[in-house]
Amino acid sequence: MIGLEFCFTNVRLIVAVIRLNSVRPLFYPVAPFLVEMLSSKLSAIFLLTDIPVWTRPLENSLRHRGASVRVGSDLSAAEDFNMVVNRISTQLLRIAPEDLEQLRRALERLESQGRPVINGLASLEIGLSKMKQTALFQACQVATPETALAIAGGRALPGREVLLKPPRGGFGKGIQSLSREETAPPDLDSSLEWIEQEFLMPVDGLVHRIELLGDRILYDAATPFQPGEFDYCLAKAGHESRLTSSEAIDAEVQDQALQIARKAGMELGALEYFLLADGRPCFFDFNPVSSLHPKAAELLGQDPIQMTADYILRSAVSSK
Repeated sequence: MIGLEFCFTNVRLIVAVIRLNSVRPLFYPVAPFLVEMLSSKLSAIFLLTDIPVWTRPLENSLRHRGASVRVGSDLSAAEDFNMVVNRISTQLLRIAPEDLEQLRRALERLESQGRPVINGLASLEIGLSKMKQTALFQACQVATPETALAIAGGRALPGREVLLKPPRGGFGKGIQSLSREETAPPDLDSSLEWIEQEFLMPVDGLVHRIELLGDRILYDAATPFQPGEFDYCLAKAGHESRLTSSEAIDAEVQDQALQIARKAGMELGALEYFLLADGRPCFFDFNPVSSLHPKAAELLGQDPIQMTADYILRSAVSSK
């Protein structure tokens, strides 16, 4: 009892004691309760977002667990918080690029100070750039469609059917199909990162999205490929989208997805891929601000928002 009373005064000591193999059997029955209670009470979380309504369920879940939470896009107020969770969307690149530059500098400063950030600067930069995503997939030696910067009035990948993708995407907006003979529009803004991406047909007719949380894969959502349709947002997915639990996902897909996420520093988010004719996964999208499938809780047996809140609080404790 004396040991327990002493541990109540300092969460670091509790975590240290729990981790000691020699006393783990003694503390194991109460350890999860102690860590959850004290981590929430002593955690101050800054939810970094340009669209607060998107993070409201996560904010509410964190507050329900007793955490102090602030939501916004101004990182100057983040100094008083012991964890920053980055949920900035690609829309900021389109709406307020000048704010994005300030955000980059602020994240870089926080990370240089050793402040914990979930989905830090590297993850943000990759999420904003299709060319950086391609470079990431290539660095991980996974299959990915050939991708090149588009040429106004010309073709970067001549003689092939491609998708012309804008630099400020989201929900499939602005994507165009180009046949082998078609050229990119002559008024394409070459100062922006328009890309041509080789069009490949999924062998199983499905577009897959893997949702990740930390070093865990939550599920694979497979949606039927629809010609001319580029919005595969899972928040709007219906009965046509098939969910697969992590245990049933091919081992090669799991290994490659986790490798990509680790290399990019993405702890929360999703990866999109399709299957090639030889069965290999071909990754084409990196999304650190993804939408959860509406039936995910039914598959997982618990609310993925609550799972995310618990993960954030555990990360906040371990960083103290």
